[in-house]
Amino acid sequence: GGARPGDAIYVTGTIGDGALGLKALRGSLAGLSEAHRAALIGRYRLPQPRVTCGPRLVGLAHASIDVSDGLVADLGHVADVSGVAAIVEAAAVPLSTAGAAALESEPALREAVLGGGDDYELLFTAPPAAADRIGALAAEIGLPITAIGRIEAIFFAIFLASADNGHRPHRKRPRGARPRRRGRRYRASRHRLHAPLSG
Repeated sequence: GGARPGDAIYVTGTIGDGALGLKALRGSLAGLSEAHRAALIGRYRLPQPRVTCGPRLVGLAHASIDVSDGLVADLGHVADVSGVAAIVEAAAVPLSTAGAAALESEPALREAVLGGGDDYELLFTAPPAAADRIGALAAEIGLPITAIGRIEAIFFAIFLASADNGHRPHRKRPRGARPRRRGRRYRASRHRLHAPLSG
């Protein structure tokens, strides 16, 4: 099993509300309306694990994981175990109305959205042929399921793509692989994948 090259990457619901809710609870999102603050705090305090959707992915998904450590970290786990790479279109990552308002107020919060945890949404990969069935499942259970990227068989483990800078590499070596020297240094940790260091 595991994610396969050519798979699409999907997430359920919206991403980042847990991390933003914690920030709101600590009073660090001063620019938000009270309604948006309450919505984010509610998502942090009372997450909604997708227990209805999970079993329905059997036979559709090649790999799945819940987003508890954060989108980037949990997708990194899938890529590492599967021996593949993942390319995520950052702009495609679904946001709640409150989450979008937070990013509009503070664009730098996108890092918290992509890297923060406690969303408990499902992240999974599935072949392109399953797209119609996944869309039908989303409509049947009343839960948005969004394609946010794709799986490839290349050395880099995760890319975050954006309109302004193209594919920005976030590199993590597959388990057991030896580092490749290409004139730049990289750093990686278990929970966060970092961009290349200059030099």
